[in-house]
Amino acid sequence: MTFKNLYIIYSKTMDIFKNIDWRKLSSIYGAQTVVPALPGVYAFGVVREELGLLLDIMWVYVGSSSNLRRRIAQHIPLVESNPGLRAFVSRERQAQIWYTTTDAQSSRKLEVQLIRKLGPKFNRIQYRFNKEEMP
Repeated sequence: MTFKNLYIIYSKTMDIFKNIDWRKLSSIYGAQTVVPALPGVYAFGVVREELGLLLDIMWVYVGSSSNLRRRIAQHIPLVESNPGLRAFVSRERQAQIWYTTTDAQSSRKLEVQLIRKLGPKFNRIQYRFNKEEMP
């Protein structure tokens, strides 16, 4: 496979995800009532705002699930298994959770693409590009 073919495959993969309807939560505890029990992708981020204007988001975790409501609820500090993410969720007041629903197959692809692009520090697997792949 040539470099050009890899780039075309990468571009087509990203085109699938252009019109994503992201929703956000300001509390993990609200997820039980708001987030649907459907497949999708979610991300935790620290948001910096000034006078209501978004300045910066530091993404710390990206995940996917066949049931977003159940999976996001598993990140509540009492049951979170990832020590770094558990500490983050329990202390970070400016954290937001962003999520979108997709079909099960697309959610995994989107999760990998986001982890590659954002490099969230609490994801145990980082899905780095091979040398032959386009960053």
